[in-house]
Amino acid sequence: MFTFNCYTKFADKVITTGNKRYIVEEQLNEVINPQLAQCHALTLAHDIETSNPIMIKIRYEQAPRLPSLLNPSPIYIHDPSNHKNITDEDFLDEIKGICYLSLLGHGPRYITHVTVSAGAESPYPEGRVCVPVTDRIPGRGGRNVGEIQRGLSDGQVVSIRVQLGKLGQMNIVLYNQDLNCLRYDVTNDKL
Repeated sequence: MFTFNCYTKFADKVITTGNKRYIVEEQLNEVINPQLAQCHALTLAHDIETSNPIMIKIRYEQAPRLPSLLNPSPIYIHDPSNHKNITDEDFLDEIKGICYLSLLGHGPRYITHVTVSAGAESPYPEGRVCVPVTDRIPGRGGRNVGEIQRGLSDGQVVSIRVQLGKLGQMNIVLYNQDLNCLRYDVTNDKL
């Protein structure tokens, strides 16, 4: 996966999941995943009825295409039905992960998810859109990253370095090195 400038603008769009409607306030990023032939966009939104702040990740399919000068990575889908099964399984695994982390108190609370046909406004109208909806992760809004960094103890800094070192040893690459993704667990006094 790699990050690129926003391919689709989701800010101010209304997202509907069953009987709930959400309006996107801000699009944080967008990442293309050529293995799944999908784009993933992370957004901040709020419930139109209750004004509760939420996060929405929008996974939408890309049209299969050949490599070009502007887009050197081709997206080949040799078996469309098998590809659909793989993307469905990947999405459901993501939902399970969100639920498990939420139950353990290490992630945002799961609210709902939906998979729908993309429709005319999508870059690939014949594709599908998968949308998990969660509470917002605390910590965004009010405090800036520099303030948080200055407040870290030496032990917390060492802990972060050790965790990043372990990720490096396992060849896990962080594609979006964004300090806003660091979250503080108040109960356990851990970052």
